[in-house]
Parts: sequence; C-alpha cells; structure tokens
Amino acid sequence: MRRDPGGSAVHKFSKQRMPMSSSSGGADQTSSASAKKSIPEPMSVQGFFGICLYQIMKKPLLVPPEVRACVYLCAVAALSVVFDLVPIPRIFLANKRSFWNLAFIKWGWAWTFVCLSFYILFTSVVLTGQSRTLMRKHLSRLLFGTAGWYVCTNAFHAVENATGRCVSQPPKSVHIQGVTDRGDCQRQHNGVWLGFDISGHVFLLTWCNLVISEEVALLRDWTRLGGLLREETETGGRRLTAELADRMWRLYQRHTFAVRCSAICLSCLSLLWDLMLCITVAYFHSMPSKLVAALCSVASWAVVYRLVLRQQNLSFVCPPGQSELKFISAPGS
Repeated sequence: MRRDPGGSAVHKFSKQRMPMSSSSGGADQTSSASAKKSIPEPMSVQGFFGICLYQIMKKPLLVPPEVRACVYLCAVAALSVVFDLVPIPRIFLANKRSFWNLAFIKWGWAWTFVCLSFYILFTSVVLTGQSRTLMRKHLSRLLFGTAGWYVCTNAFHAVENATGRCVSQPPKSVHIQGVTDRGDCQRQHNGVWLGFDISGHVFLLTWCNLVISEEVALLRDWTRLGGLLREETETGGRRLTAELADRMWRLYQRHTFAVRCSAICLSCLSLLWDLMLCITVAYFHSMPSKLVAALCSVASWAVVYRLVLRQQNLSFVCPPGQSELKFISAPGS
C-alpha cells in the first residue's frame, strides 16, 4: 500500500485537536449567531440616496438652539439697521398677498404643529416602548408651544391697541376721536391705526424654528440609540428589562424611516421660515418692533424649554428625548 506523503501531518494535526465540549459548542454557536445578527443587510440604491438626503437635510436642523437664538437676535438687529439705510428692490416674496405669505406664513404655527406632531409621535413610540401614558407626556410639549404662540401674539395686539390712535386715510391723516380699538378704526371709520406694532411675523418665524430646533436635537444621538438597543437585546438587557429592550428595538427598526422622513419635512419647513424671516426683516416693520418681537421669542423659548420643561416634578409633560434608556450624549462630547 502506498503511503500518503501528507498523512503524518494530517495524523499529527488530528492528534493535537481536543474534543469540544457541548457547552463550548453552544457558546460558539451563540457567538456565531450574534455575529451574524450584527451584519447589516445590503442597501438598495433608493435607500442609499435616501440616507444621503437625510444626512444633508439634517445638518441645518442640528444647529444648537442656543446658537440659533443668538444668531436671530444679532441678525434681526443688524439687518434691520442695514435695510433701513440701504434701499433694496422689492421682490415677489415681499408682497403680502403672495402665495407663500398667505399659504405658509399666515398658518406658520399650524404647519409647524402638524409636522412636529408626526415627528414627536414616531420618536416617542420608540422612546417609550409604545407606552401611551408616556407618549402623551411627549406630545404635551406641543401644548406649551401653542400656549407660547397664543399668549405672545395676543399680547402684541393688546400693546398695539394700548399705544395706538385712529387717524383718517392719507393724505389728511386727521386724528379720529373716541376710537380705542384697531378693528373699530378700520371697519367703522375706514381709518388707519397708528400704534407700536410688534412684528408678529418675526416672532412667529423665530418661535417656530426655536421649537423645531429644540425638538429635533435628539436626532444627533438617534443612531447611538439604535446601537444601544441592539446591544440590550443581544446581552439580555442590562439597563432595560429584556421585554422592553426587545420591544423598543423592534419599534426602532420599524419607525426610523418615518422619523427620518418627518425630519426632512421639518428641515424644509425650517429653511422656509428662515427665508421668510429674512424677507420680513428686509421689507416690513420698523427696527424696534422687529427686535422686540425677536426678544419675546427668545425669552419665551428660554422660559418653556430651559425653565418649565426641565422641572423634575411635572407629571403631565417631559423634556425632549426622555426615555428609560439614557442615550443622549453630553454637549461637546
């Protein structure tokens, strides 16, 4: 019989192998299964372009709200002075009857409310593990946003009524005695109400964008949340119960696409608000009325998001990103 030249080597190798215990085999199978689970699925062309679009549109959203507030105050003050001194040609967006003004600016908070409702709904489903009680606490923040808009805009009307007077139409502009309300002046006397008209548009546009910026800040750590949830499901739950971790991970996979779509819509809306803010600053109202409106907006944002929503003893509302799993990284990290 011919001798296999590699037989000795094969025999030697087989002799050195140790029998594998059933426990180690099970561990290898478990590690192999976990390794297979962590391999991402192939991405389609549509998915690739969708991710690219999301990453691009996410950039302007993630400007910190503190930075955005400072930029708004400085920009409104500086640009108001510049445009008061330097005449600029009017464009179609500067027309009060334009489509953009009638369809979007007049309904600015309604557009923001609807888009934020979908965004907060999808994110809170994941953050709370679909707990309806906790989801209501997240959605309740929209009531604070609505209250801030409603209180300030009505206060602006009260200030204008208190500081104004009714005069006849130019060129006479004669003071009409006994009229104390802007509506009566315009409807009954066909007059013009002259008062301190705080810019409602400047307030509305800056308020909407500050609220959007505050709400979407958790997108910075959304991918990190997915990694933590996957780790929780693979390790059996260290920070969460196994059941909650598994449920949150499944909800994360199911709703992340909707979260990204709503974030893209919010980004488009935010860019439109910034554009219309520039138009308002350039063509409408006086410098003091615009600056006061911006100050009121920033002050309202600070009260709601930096004072009220950070209270720990509130049972009906919670700050953005609150979850059983702490995933939001510290600023600057």
